[in-house]
Amino acid sequence: YRIRGAVDVPFSDKVKGRFTAFYGNYDGNIHNRATGDRVNGYEHWGVRGVIVADPTDDLSLTFIADYRKSDDDCCAEVIGTLPTNLAAGALPTPRADKSRDIRQDLVTATKEESKGISLQADWSVAGQTLTYIGSYREYDNTEIRDGDWLAQAYVGLNQLHDIGPQTGETQ
Repeated sequence: YRIRGAVDVPFSDKVKGRFTAFYGNYDGNIHNRATGDRVNGYEHWGVRGVIVADPTDDLSLTFIADYRKSDDDCCAEVIGTLPTNLAAGALPTPRADKSRDIRQDLVTATKEESKGISLQADWSVAGQTLTYIGSYREYDNTEIRDGDWLAQAYVGLNQLHDIGPQTGETQ
């Protein structure tokens, strides 16, 4: 399910705001036979606010702030064909687009958080507009992937598990 909402707030004749929020949740569409769980689901939510102020006829300010968080049980891959280098029976029988089952021993996930703020100032001076734009944003993402698609370790086959954090800041 998903829900979204917004509200406009007139603080005064010269200041107004708009605030939005969303939430989404999905259980997933693939069954992991190794763990008994459903996968490829998610939980997302976020908020955003915009405030516009016109303190004088020559000055306009726009302030924006947002926050978003997601917790995904993602991204299990359905096997459509068998790689030739794997022993028979290690992977489930491929059923192309009919498959909704996997057997992975590592729980896949994506955890993500982002937030930011920005300010735009427009100042009219002598028939010209001087604009300032400044912002700051943070991003944090960790992904966990099962790259071998195996339900357990097998002698002679490498376990391919990937845990990859990514972070960033911009100004």
